[in-house]
Amino acid sequence: RTPCLEGNRPAMYKAFKQAGYRYDTSGGGTLTWPKQVKNGLWNIPLQAIKVAGIKYGVLSMDYNFLVTQNKGETKADPEKCKAMEQSTYNSLMGAAETVYNGNRAPFFVGNHFNEWACGAYKNSLTNFIVDLKAKHPDVQFVSNLDLEKWLEAQDPAVLQQLQALPPATQ
Repeated sequence: RTPCLEGNRPAMYKAFKQAGYRYDTSGGGTLTWPKQVKNGLWNIPLQAIKVAGIKYGVLSMDYNFLVTQNKGETKADPEKCKAMEQSTYNSLMGAAETVYNGNRAPFFVGNHFNEWACGAYKNSLTNFIVDLKAKHPDVQFVSNLDLEKWLEAQDPAVLQQLQALPPATQ
């Protein structure tokens, strides 16, 4: 990711490719299949998802939940921490179920693995992974690099069909 998501994207993509990068996670996106951008880099964005209990959504990263749920403050009382944890868990599950029952696109989650808000985001991510895997044993949790390797190994015609599917909507 580029610092503060700033920069000259055309120059950035060229530099990334020259440096051996295979994908870029700097952008935001929807619940769709990844596509390649200029210079052959894969665009693997954080995705816009609904936040449970709030009227609008965020990009699928813990910090974005923190800003939305607690104005960016990393401390909260235990009751609020628990509510933030549950809201984040419900948001992640909602997005995952949406793609599972829709276009089956990969769902990307960013997490800093910190103790913000009593560990609410780390806890919600852990519970999300455990519970989603129990409910859907066919779901795989992989790194961006493993996903990129899988995308590269696909038949281009099949991949094009997947990428043509409409975004999953919550």
